Amino acid sequence: MTPNRTYIRSPHGGFGNGAGASHLAGRVPVDGPDVRALAAGLLFEDPYHSVYQLTDLSLTWTNLPGWTVLAPPPSTWPVVRVADPTAAVPGETEADAKVLNRIRGLLAKAEATDFAEEAEIFTAKAQELMTRYAINAALLHTQNGVGNTAVHSRRIHLENPYVKEKVHLLTEIGDSNRVRTVWFSSLAIATVVGTPLDLQQVDMLFTSLLVQATRAMQFADADSRGGSRTTSFRKGFLAGFASRIGQRLRDADSRATAEAADEASIPVDALLPILATKSEAVDAEFDRLFPRTKKARGRAVDANGWYAGQAAADDASLAPGERALRR
Repeated sequence: MTPNRTYIRSPHGGFGNGAGASHLAGRVPVDGPDVRALAAGLLFEDPYHSVYQLTDLSLTWTNLPGWTVLAPPPSTWPVVRVADPTAAVPGETEADAKVLNRIRGLLAKAEATDFAEEAEIFTAKAQELMTRYAINAALLHTQNGVGNTAVHSRRIHLENPYVKEKVHLLTEIGDSNRVRTVWFSSLAIATVVGTPLDLQQVDMLFTSLLVQATRAMQFADADSRGGSRTTSFRKGFLAGFASRIGQRLRDADSRATAEAADEASIPVDALLPILATKSEAVDAEFDRLFPRTKKARGRAVDANGWYAGQAAADDASLAPGERALRR
């Protein structure tokens, strides 16, 4: 099977850590550094590490591309903190702590239960709360005459195994919540761009669904399906899970949007332009930060794993009270 969804990958980005990293930024010339000279300088300032360690660090650092700046560095912060001009609406840049705690509690219950139907209800309620809270914030933003939409970015570190499949899941969740995702393959880091509320909620939902997907994959192993313990099966499982979850999240978002419009006593057609304006602001910031990106090609995956993952995603129903599709 070949997944029909792709995630965005960027050729740009950079990352450094380890011994002497604080001295590197000012020592790497634009036209290409001398690795040996760089390592010698670091060794002079930091004699507690071996030449081999510092040479390896220097070589790694000099081979990395430029790092996209997502926010002003501390050196440029004002002495007195000023309010964000785009935060005229309470909760526009930071989600209400009570709402976040409710979402976290629902997702924690979904992760803890071994019963699919309970996980369905908890996850569904969390998604519904996320959608309605985001829509209410957008409505308040418009009603208060605020012209600009606050758009932020954050980096998410992903760990092996199955990193690409995890990125697929993150991208599907982000797409369903008007958040753009870019993937730095050489660094195993994803950057997500969206409104602060959406970023917080996507991060939480991704963490929860990743836990649920991993547990469902383990159950698939326990069922002793043919090839279920192979790497190819598990990659196919996670790819199928991500693809199906994305479809269901988008469906849930459409339903919740219609319900929110009904509760606000406005037609859906009047609400859609407000959400479109938010999406346009996110797209503009994404294009500013990452002007050159490309979509990664889909690749063939294990068919048994793909269908098992899709079935597991069906069991993780996202509509309140809805029964699993697969029985």
